[in-house]
Amino acid sequence: MIGGWKLLNYPERLSYSATPPDFGSLCIQRRRWADGGLIIVPKLRKLRKARKQRSEQGRLGEFLLRFNYMASITWSSVSLVVLLFYPYANKLVSPLLGLLALPYFLAMASDLKYCGYKRIDVLRIYGFNLVLLPVNIAGTVNSLVQVLTGSKGVFGRTPKVRKRTVAPLLFVVTPYLVLGLSLFTLVRDYQHHFWYNAVYASINSLLATYAIFAYIGLRNSIADIFVQVKPWFAKKEKKPSSGSASSGASSPHVSTDWEAILHFGYSDAVDKGKASVERSKTNYKSADSYVLAESSSPAIGASSSALTAPSSLEFTTLFQPIFDLATGEVVGHEALSRFNDGASTLRRLESFSVKQAVEMERDMIIAAIAASHNLPRETWLAINASRHLVTNDRGLMALVAASSLSIVVELRAGEATDEGFASSVLEALPPGMSLAIDDASPELGSLNFVAAVRPRYVKLDSEWVRGIDKNRTVQVLVGTLVNLANESDATVIAEGIESEAEFETLMNLGVRLGQGFLLGEPVPVGRI
Repeated sequence: MIGGWKLLNYPERLSYSATPPDFGSLCIQRRRWADGGLIIVPKLRKLRKARKQRSEQGRLGEFLLRFNYMASITWSSVSLVVLLFYPYANKLVSPLLGLLALPYFLAMASDLKYCGYKRIDVLRIYGFNLVLLPVNIAGTVNSLVQVLTGSKGVFGRTPKVRKRTVAPLLFVVTPYLVLGLSLFTLVRDYQHHFWYNAVYASINSLLATYAIFAYIGLRNSIADIFVQVKPWFAKKEKKPSSGSASSGASSPHVSTDWEAILHFGYSDAVDKGKASVERSKTNYKSADSYVLAESSSPAIGASSSALTAPSSLEFTTLFQPIFDLATGEVVGHEALSRFNDGASTLRRLESFSVKQAVEMERDMIIAAIAASHNLPRETWLAINASRHLVTNDRGLMALVAASSLSIVVELRAGEATDEGFASSVLEALPPGMSLAIDDASPELGSLNFVAAVRPRYVKLDSEWVRGIDKNRTVQVLVGTLVNLANESDATVIAEGIESEAEFETLMNLGVRLGQGFLLGEPVPVGRI
């Protein structure tokens, strides 16, 4: 009893999660929550300071209990690494070490028995922690980075499916390294007659072997390693030389982003999509290629449009994942552009003339298509385009359609002024490209528009998603939009999902796809 609070374990089977019981899904969960307590440890100091200002007496025991609860996984993981890797002399290892830990294991065994498990399962948990060692360490490092930098980690949602999730390569290989180290230690201790060490090494070897076969699986390990190693040996496409372009043409200039290089690494520098458009006078000659022309810029819609892009503007191309809410799988990515001066893309384009805005859109789309070659081939790419660009630059649309990914063109609902215009946009899209109505709403006008145009996707504006779990009226309206979309062979994509409550409500309403900071933030392609 501390400060009027009684500590009592709550024995309840964790049977409410729909997360599949596989090692890959567990890696996502465990890395996310393993050391979350580290992030809020500094608040203990603020709590003690606030109590002191109120002249409230704080107990050292309570402080230590809280601190241990928040940081226990950290030092237990680090200590386990030290015990595994440090070559202790035989005289430092004795049965007393096991006796010191015995009360902890007896208490855990008692809790397991009370929850309906067997006391012997405590050994399985110990072996399980051996294979989870790299995951726990990764969680510790991630939490420390967040504490030191103040940045928020990317939320890793565990898939709600029956399919197996591929575990990261490091987390698959490391348990085998731990097993190999334990076996090596066992052989070495046996040869040198370090019997106490050999006993502990044999226990680690036996339990690690059991955990690998029981919780990871040899076949699954081979499959996960093969899937992630195979791209290393894939034949890379040769990049065309600068002299291969006709008429002395050159490719669009991409400036070096040293900040991105230092943060993400040199290999991802180009993938950041940071394009400088100082000399891009683009002249599209065919559906599958473009060159740079030095001619003057004719009017929009001319057969040989050559538009001078705004100079000295730099932007970064990011990709936000779009998830299947039922399975947790990434089905697509939306390409987003961020100007380095902090201005929003929409406001920046609105500040341009129509001609300049179309040029800027073109440059952003080219940067997105160039970076999208590193996206998973089974996903599609959504690009934002204005009606002026879609209807007047058929060459660019044909070039985009030649991408290795399926392309979805997002047209803002505010620009879709009438059904006839939207139909003309559909006709302007090359075969294989789909239309999405962006920033849609469940209001009557929008419902009629969706029913008449029948786009492939309807993106529900984030204003309707925010707080939907607390507004029954909005839930009814969104449910109507979902039903209408289903009747029109369209799929609703919810934008701006930022809470678990919003996520669950949208799932219950039948929304199939979604994106938002809860699921995944916009990141450079090198971090996907």
